[in-house]
Amino acid sequence: AKGLTPREKKRLASVAPNPAVLHGVRSLNGGAAFGDGGSLADSLPDRGLPAPEHELLAEDVPKIVRGSLTSLSPRKQSILGLRFGLIDGLPKTLVEIATALGLSSERVRQIQVEALSELRGGPAAERLEDALPIR
Repeated sequence: AKGLTPREKKRLASVAPNPAVLHGVRSLNGGAAFGDGGSLADSLPDRGLPAPEHELLAEDVPKIVRGSLTSLSPRKQSILGLRFGLIDGLPKTLVEIATALGLSSERVRQIQVEALSELRGGPAAERLEDALPIR
């Protein structure tokens, strides 16, 4: 690929490792023989946008987490839902939850710890591990 800077060549190699694909390309913006009149730059992914799989995961994670909470008591579900913003999208502090539920913030913290421990050790943990790419 004559006329390309080393950086452009490296970027092209990461996108199209087959050198035959690069045959005849003179620049990222110049007309390439793609048949549709587009340029090579038009076919490169926009690194500023989230990848489609990340968008899907962002939509699915709250559903997966809420589904995992069903193994907990309603009180524990409520506390984790409020604490991590699963109910209205706004995470609450221990004090806010304590005030809403008529408990001490220390008791809310204790219930939170118990609930998270149950999630880590129960069948919900396996469901979460299977569904989430976090290892």
